[in-house]
Amino acid sequence: MNDREESKECILGCILEGRVPERSDLEEVYDKEFAAPLQDHIKRLLDQRPSDGKVRRPHLNEEIRDVREAKRRVEHDPAFQRLHGTILAGNIPSIDELEPWYGVFTPWVRHAFEAYRHCAKVRRCFTPLASHPNRVAAVVKFLSMDDQQPPTYTALAAMHDVIEDLLTYAHDESDREYGIGRYTEFMDDFIPPELHGMLPQLTNHSALLISLVNKRLNREGYQFTRSHATAELRNMLAHADRRMHSPITKLCDFIADAPSEAIDLPELGWECYQRFYIAELAVESHGAMNYRPFEIKAVDLADNAIDRDALELDGRIRSLIKIQTWVDHGWSQNPTWQPTVRKLRELQEDALTHAEDIIRERLFHTSSTMDYITSAFKCIDRLSHVLYV
Repeated sequence: MNDREESKECILGCILEGRVPERSDLEEVYDKEFAAPLQDHIKRLLDQRPSDGKVRRPHLNEEIRDVREAKRRVEHDPAFQRLHGTILAGNIPSIDELEPWYGVFTPWVRHAFEAYRHCAKVRRCFTPLASHPNRVAAVVKFLSMDDQQPPTYTALAAMHDVIEDLLTYAHDESDREYGIGRYTEFMDDFIPPELHGMLPQLTNHSALLISLVNKRLNREGYQFTRSHATAELRNMLAHADRRMHSPITKLCDFIADAPSEAIDLPELGWECYQRFYIAELAVESHGAMNYRPFEIKAVDLADNAIDRDALELDGRIRSLIKIQTWVDHGWSQNPTWQPTVRKLRELQEDALTHAEDIIRERLFHTSSTMDYITSAFKCIDRLSHVLYV
């Protein structure tokens, strides 16, 4: 590391620890005549922040690369590349291509991939949506989560988003939409019986319902408000499959308790993600003494890093906070299962590293320096949960 890079790390460390950087470090990184006003500006920004005694989160002493190494092996596996290339080209893989990965679950996985293609679903980076669950499944396979046949967890990973992605889009052989009123029928038609217990755990039912309510209210010309949303959810409850009663009631009660009539949709989704989805996944995994579904969520979150460059700054920050939320709820269950413990440590380090990278990008931007430094402080506030203990 040269002198300039060392000074950058000193500046980053000082700011994260609430201290004003040394003038000499600022002069090493920025123009010398600009160092003094920058130092004054940083001091002003630090003075405006509350002194809450936060401690900077330390980095791991050991490097854990289980998930990253599995991803690397997947990316260099010729069989995976052939299969993945078929999906990325917008085609449905053959039974022969899928069977080495999914075994007895191959017909179910292929059926789901067919539905993804039929619904023309794509990711933020414009690749076919089926590419994501297929890659997550391959990483799960290379992590040896299935220590014996059949490849239950590999199939679970391949189908982890099927309910959320397809329930309100897919149609049956008579061209009838499934929807929340036919949840059990959808499960019977799309999900192998062996996965009926675990797959709903991996489904963010709140996100599914919020999207559906918003769509219906927009179609009727209404805004997503507390009264409109709760009325729509109560109407849904009257026609919903029994397996949807609990998530509908839970969301309806949560919105009904909102402090104001106006509802911030992104914030509602975020609150439900933390309060219901990840929290319940952690508790249910611990209660069943089976952390594999919770670990599959870790692989899912890690794979979403592929979309990170396609996200605006706010999306990148939320992606990291999601990982931190998964980590926090994982530790709350005091797991002793070492594969889970290692993934918690690896993803924590991944989130912390990427959070600091976001701050670096803004602190050391080559133009509009003072503006970007101000932005860096705002990012520190948003990423406080990741950066501090």
